[in-house]
Amino acid sequence: MDQIARLLERARGGAGGLAAALLGDSTGPLDLDSAARHLLIASPRLIVVDDVDHGGPDAVELLPVLAARCAAASTALIVTATAPLGLGPELRLGALSEEDLAAAMGVLDAETGHALWLASRGRPGVAGRLAEGLTEPREHDDPVVHLALRAPSAAAFLDVDTNLVRLLEVAVGRAADDGSRARVLARLARQLLGDSSAATRRRALADEALRLARRTSHPGALAEVLDARLHALWDPAATGDRLAAGSEIIDLARAAGDDHRERQGEFWRFVALMELGRVAEAESALAAFAREASAAGDAEAAVMVTARHAMLAVLRGRFDQASQLIEDVSEAAWRAGIADGEMLAGMLAWSLAAEIEASRVLSGPADPALVVWAGAAGSSGPVSHYLGLLAARIGETGEAVQHFREAVDLERQIGALPYLAHSLAGLADTLAVRDDTGQASEHRRRAREIAERLGMTVLLGRLIPPADEWRLARDGRDWVLEAGSERARLRDGRGLHYLRALLAVPGREIRALDLVAGGAGLAASGTGPALDAAARNAYRARLDALTARLDAADRAGDCAAAEETEAERHAVLGELRRAVGLGGRSRMPGPEAERARVNVTRTLRATIERIAAAAPRAAAHLRASIRTGAACRYEPAPGGPSRWHV
Repeated sequence: MDQIARLLERARGGAGGLAAALLGDSTGPLDLDSAARHLLIASPRLIVVDDVDHGGPDAVELLPVLAARCAAASTALIVTATAPLGLGPELRLGALSEEDLAAAMGVLDAETGHALWLASRGRPGVAGRLAEGLTEPREHDDPVVHLALRAPSAAAFLDVDTNLVRLLEVAVGRAADDGSRARVLARLARQLLGDSSAATRRRALADEALRLARRTSHPGALAEVLDARLHALWDPAATGDRLAAGSEIIDLARAAGDDHRERQGEFWRFVALMELGRVAEAESALAAFAREASAAGDAEAAVMVTARHAMLAVLRGRFDQASQLIEDVSEAAWRAGIADGEMLAGMLAWSLAAEIEASRVLSGPADPALVVWAGAAGSSGPVSHYLGLLAARIGETGEAVQHFREAVDLERQIGALPYLAHSLAGLADTLAVRDDTGQASEHRRRAREIAERLGMTVLLGRLIPPADEWRLARDGRDWVLEAGSERARLRDGRGLHYLRALLAVPGREIRALDLVAGGAGLAASGTGPALDAAARNAYRARLDALTARLDAADRAGDCAAAEETEAERHAVLGELRRAVGLGGRSRMPGPEAERARVNVTRTLRATIERIAAAAPRAAAHLRASIRTGAACRYEPAPGGPSRWHV
C-alpha cells in the first residue's frame, strides 16, 4: 500500500489526499476505486508492485480494483508475491540453473559462477546483489572467499543450508591469510549447528578458527569469530566462558568500529547472565542492547528485545503482559520479514500455555543456574529444580530436598513465581516421602496460593486432591484433615495415631493391644499367670497412671508431656513383651487386652467427636466406618472417599 500511495502522490489531479487516505486506518471501497482511477488517468504506463503480500491484506484488496480499471486503460500492472493471489494470469518464478545464472550475471570464471550459484541458490535477485560486490574493490582477492563470507543463509533455526556449507568448505582451502581462514572456519562451524552428527567437527572448526583469529591483529575478525563460535557451541558447562566472550566481543567491536557486532556482544552477555540466574544484570544488558538497536534502526533486534521481555514476563508470572508481548513479537517479526518469526512467537506462546495450563541437564557448581533455550528466548526455571526431580526419581530424597531448596531460593530472589510454585510442590512431595508432613503441608499450601493467584490450573489440580480423596497428615505438632470442602486442624493426641493406622489399611483388623503399643506385638490370653500377683498389680497401676497422664495431656494440648508419657508407656509395654513366650505360653495377662479394648474404643470415639466440630461430614463417615473391639478396623461406609492419603 505504501508503494501505491507514493504513486498517487506523484500523480496529477490532486491525488495527495487519496494517498493520505490509503495510509490511514479507515480505507473504504470508494477510496480504493478513486485511487485506481487516478493511477490510470495518465498516459500509458507500467505499474510494478513488488512483494504486495508484505503490505498486508489492504494492499491485496486494492489489486482487483486496479486490474478492473486496467482493462479499459493503457496501463499494464505487474505484481510479485510470495504466494499465488488468484487475481489474473500468474507466472511462477523459480531458481535458475547454474549455467543460466552465470550467463545472466556475466560471470566468466567457472569456479566463481559455481560459487555464486551456491551462494544464491539460483535466485537471480540475490545473485545480482552478490555479484555487485565482485566488481568492487574487495577485502579478499579470492571471489569464492568473498561470496562464502557474505552469502545469506537460507536455513531456519537448527536447519542446515547445504549449499552454503559446500561453498564454505570450498572457501576454506582458498583463504589466503589467517584472518580470512578463521572467519570461514567459524562461519562453517556455525552453519553446522543443525547437524546433530557434527558436534565434534563443529568444536574442532571453532577452536581452530579462534586460534587463527588470535594470531591476527584485526579486532573485527576476532570479534566475528568469537560471535560465530558462541553460535556454534552450546556447552552447558561453559556459561562463564560465554559471559567473558560477550564482554570481549563488545571491546573488540568498539575498537573495530563495528556497531552491529557490539550489539551482538551485549546480547551474548544477556544470554549468559540469564543462564547464571543473574536476572537483574541480564535485564540491564538487554536494556543496553535495546538502546543500541533502536538508535541503529535495527528492526530484527527490536523483535529479539520484545521476545525476551515476553520471556521475562512469563518467568515472573505476568501472564497478561506476556500474552500481549507475544502478539507484538508475531506482528513485528512479520513486518521485519524474519523467517523464524512465526516459530519464535509460537515457542513463546507454548511457554506461556505451559505455565497457565500445564506445567536433562546434570550439572556441577559451575553450570548454569537457569535453564534457558534459543538464545534466552525462553526459560524453564532453575537447573536445580530439574536436578531435584531427577534425585527424587531415583530415590535420593536428601539430595532432592537440597536441590529443590536451592531452586526455591533462586526463584524467590529473581521473582520467578510460576517456577517457585513448581519447586515448592516438588519440595513438598519429597518431604512427604521422608514423612516430614509438617513442612510438606506448608510448602504445598504456599505453592497452591501462588498457583491460584496466577491461574496455573493443572498445577492446582495436582496440589488440591480430588473431592473423592481425603487426607489426614501431620502438620508440625498438629494434624490436618481434608475431606472434600471440609478442613480441620487438630491437636495431636493418641486417637489420631490410632485413626491414621486404621485408615492406612482399609478392611484389615488391628488388635487394640497393637494400637496401644504402636505396632504388632501383644497377644492376649487368659491362660495361666506368668507374672506373680505383685508384679501384675504393679504393671496395672503403672499403666493406669500413664493412661491418666496421657488423657490430661490430650485435654490440655500439651504435646511435649504427651510424647514423654507415650514413650514411658512403650517402655512398660516392652517389659511386658519380654515376659512373653516362656515355654510357648503367653505371659500377657488377660485383663490387659480388655483394658486396651476399652481405652482404644474410648479414645477413638473422643477423637471423632473432636473432628465433628470442624468437619461434621467426615466425622459422620468415620462413626459409620470405624469398628472397635478387641480388634479394630476401618470398614469404609458409603458416602466416604475413594481413598485416604495418610
